[in-house]
Amino acid sequence: MAITLQTRVPRPGIGQLFDVDVTVVARSNRSVDTVKVYLHFDPSLLRLVQVNAGATLNFVLQSGFDNLAG
Repeated sequence: MAITLQTRVPRPGIGQLFDVDVTVVARSNRSVDTVKVYLHFDPSLLRLVQVNAGATLNFVLQSGFDNLAG
């Protein structure tokens, strides 16, 4: 399995909202129905606003984040 992060905004400005797509690619002989991802960030530079479901895994079972811890 490979997990990649991608944004369409290469250098967002201060206070600018932007999306980060988390893409999961399974091996050819595997299927994926859930994914657990931990992202760490510098809380002095970024703040997570919300987590949205995608097109393939179109539901969020559990979403938790801590903007103080990053």
